[in-house]
Amino acid sequence: MADKTVKYGNVSITVPEHLVPPDEAGTLSAVEVSRIPRSPRSVGTLCDLAADAMERAGKTFQAPAGVTADSLRKAGERADGMDLVIHDLEVLLNRYKQGNLLVDAAAFALVRQINDQIKVQSKQNPELTQFFAQLLQAMTKLRKPKEEPAPTPAPAPTPAPKR
Repeated sequence: MADKTVKYGNVSITVPEHLVPPDEAGTLSAVEVSRIPRSPRSVGTLCDLAADAMERAGKTFQAPAGVTADSLRKAGERADGMDLVIHDLEVLLNRYKQGNLLVDAAAFALVRQINDQIKVQSKQNPELTQFFAQLLQAMTKLRKPKEEPAPTPAPAPTPAPKR
């Protein structure tokens, strides 16, 4: 079987042709997705078991129209294969999420260094604050702690009855 490339935005993956998602995948509404019957993770194994049993039963078993041992095996292989593709994509997604955290932190460290230099150098050259006004304003907004609502005071304790 030939490989096929599936592309979205800047990302392309190459998978065997039988593991390309159906055309309607990605276009279904939440309601349509909720109506799809859920299958167990082991559906591929179940297909193999059914195919083996059909072959052993031979002519004593009447399969539904269009269902053969071969079609069961192919369906199971596709189901399990797509599970593996999803796992691989999740691993890559996790790698990119961690990479993004690292790259963002490195970029922010550079910007903080510039911000610190502006503050130091603007004491000698106030004109620098005009050049970096947008950056200084943005950094000031980042550093302000978000105002939290004051905690609700506890009710005053009820005095003990007098004796």
